[in-house]
Formats: sequence, C-alpha cells, structure tokens
Amino acid sequence: MIDNLFVVKVLLRRGVWRRIQLSSRHTLHDLHKAILEAYDFSDDHLYAFFMNGQPWRGEAYWSPNNDEGPYADKLNWGI
Repeated sequence: MIDNLFVVKVLLRRGVWRRIQLSSRHTLHDLHKAILEAYDFSDDHLYAFFMNGQPWRGEAYWSPNNDEGPYADKLNWGI
C-alpha cells in the first residue's frame, strides 16, 4: 500500500504558522501531537477537531481522554 502524504498549514495567529507533514497512516491524534511539538506546547488539555471548521457544530473527533467519542486516535487520514 502506498501512503498518501498530507501537508497541513497550522496558523496560531497572523504571521505565526507551521507546515506539518503526515502520512495517511497517521491519526488526528498524531496531528495533535505534531502541533504541540511544532509550537513547543505542553499536552495539558483536552482537544477536538471540528471537521466543518465551526467549533461545537457538526462532526468532531475528540481527545482520547474526553468522556465521549468518536476519538481522534482512531481515525486515520487515509479513511
């Protein structure tokens, strides 16, 4: 199987951004960890990825430590 490669631009604020490269075998949780590493943040909070770009609306994937799923460590980019 050939992995797809994704490049994600993560904007912290105007003028402060990083490009993060992941394969289709990585999960959204891997993206979370890569964002933390790129900005030298600590992992001391819950998080969610809102798939339509609007917080608290529509489909979301949650931190594995959250009470409810679906969880970000279970979804691969390639799916």
